[in-house]
Amino acid sequence: MYEGPGAASLATYAAAYSPKETIIDFTEPAAVICRKVAALTVAVPWAQMSVRGCEAVIVKAELAESDGAAVPGTLLASHSDGWTVQAADGAVRLTGTRSRARNRTTSRPGCGPSVH
Repeated sequence: MYEGPGAASLATYAAAYSPKETIIDFTEPAAVICRKVAALTVAVPWAQMSVRGCEAVIVKAELAESDGAAVPGTLLASHSDGWTVQAADGAVRLTGTRSRARNRTTSRPGCGPSVH
């Protein structure tokens, strides 16, 4: 049996993300949030957030402009396709959000300004 690099006997296993790990924590740095969303959307979108009780699955996150004065989790702006939210050291623009319940783009009115 082959035991060199790439051998099945040397493979490791990584468990799936726990439900807690899929929730975006806006006290983390913006770049970490962007990487986490990217990792959680490789095959199926799993990154989650809640804005005033409107739960959403996040499909994409990218760094955004911020003066850094807002508290992490503060909704800085609402867009037709998502939100801009303050993270620990900057802002993230969350796009392509979908309602978890309906699996479609969420309605933004009433969904803000507090993010959890």
